[in-house]
Amino acid sequence: MVQESILTFRDKKTLGYQLQNAGFEIHAVWGDWCRTPFDGTQPIMVFEAVVPTR
Repeated sequence: MVQESILTFRDKKTLGYQLQNAGFEIHAVWGDWCRTPFDGTQPIMVFEAVVPTR
């Protein structure tokens, strides 16, 4: 079986804007799954985002 996917890659600014526009609060952006602070040199971004309670 073969399944094709279309991936969309976003930069930090774009993804942050889209998350906030969707109602999320960004608590942190990490450079890996071990919570290393993102500094732009890592190959991935892990966003810690939550929906604020009202």
